Amino acid sequence: MATEKIVGIIPAKGHSRRVPGKNMRSFNGKPLIFYTIQNILSSQLLDVADVFVSTDSDAIKTYCKDFGIHAPFSRSPEHSRDEVHSSVPILDMLEKLGGTKRYSYCVQLLPTYPLRRSSTIDTVIQLSVSSQSNVLTVTPLGKVMHHLRAISPEGFLSPVTENTVYNFQSQDMPGLHYINGVVYCAPTEDLLTHRTFQYGTPQSHIVDKIEAVDIDTEIDFRLAEYLFSMKDTVPRI
Repeated sequence: MATEKIVGIIPAKGHSRRVPGKNMRSFNGKPLIFYTIQNILSSQLLDVADVFVSTDSDAIKTYCKDFGIHAPFSRSPEHSRDEVHSSVPILDMLEKLGGTKRYSYCVQLLPTYPLRRSSTIDTVIQLSVSSQSNVLTVTPLGKVMHHLRAISPEGFLSPVTENTVYNFQSQDMPGLHYINGVVYCAPTEDLLTHRTFQYGTPQSHIVDKIEAVDIDTEIDFRLAEYLFSMKDTVPRI
């Protein structure tokens, strides 16, 4: 691990369509992005000097700089549009930083997960380095494939799998997990080749539904604040 050079990148736009100014909006008395910065400062495997923010906002740049996190390159307008996936500015930043010449592994740290644990960052990094593979965090869906249905334009239900089973026992079926964005990590070379963290057959790291709360709407924001206030009293896996 000591020989591996790891970079962390925070994609943080200044604007947000559904939650205006989300990344700098007050969350439990601090800007939302503070909690990701706090994760980084508490991490055992990320050096703050190797963490960068990709942003088009001077306010975010200034705030992060106070904690030792810099934005050496401003995010371009085309990478700041609402429809642009977060991996795009991350890849752009990674290449501008020197890519494989400078870093062996890259960690994605979205600022919209204020209930993320610092230990999750370190565990994902350890898994990625030990397996030399991409690692994605996932959360149990609480359902199996036979629970799932598609809805037609007319409102009718149909199974999403041809192997339909009715009156089944859930405990006898393999459970499903959904990918969240709590932490992703991948070898830099593979990431730049595939242009996504989700290539191939990634390793998984399971996090609970509380840690996986992602702020994308006003309801998410309020729910996350409530869960944050209760996080020391709610049992966690």
